[in-house]
Amino acid sequence: MSEQINLEAIEALKAKYENIMVTIGISLGMALMLSFFMYAQFIDRMPPIFIQVWLLVVGLMVAALFYIKRLSFKWLMKRHGKRAEFQPLLVKIGATDIEKEAKVLLAEKFPL
Repeated sequence: MSEQINLEAIEALKAKYENIMVTIGISLGMALMLSFFMYAQFIDRMPPIFIQVWLLVVGLMVAALFYIKRLSFKWLMKRHGKRAEFQPLLVKIGATDIEKEAKVLLAEKFPL
């Protein structure tokens, strides 16, 4: 691949990564907000086992927010990892690398 193709592919991957991260963040935020407003109904009307399951699910959603960057990168790998234009790039970069600027990443991981 030439430098321009790599730079364009890295920028496309970064855009997809950011879109995935926003999607996960908004979805988890809306689910947490909804569960916050449903808490009183859970306490009043549900058996205790449902409350324990609800607490577990809310805990997992909060934990997912703490690991949103890793989760987004895994989703990116799963969704676009087998595409021919992205496969050589995704083999060499990791979750921490995709946060870097495209030109810096190109210089570090794909030297001429």
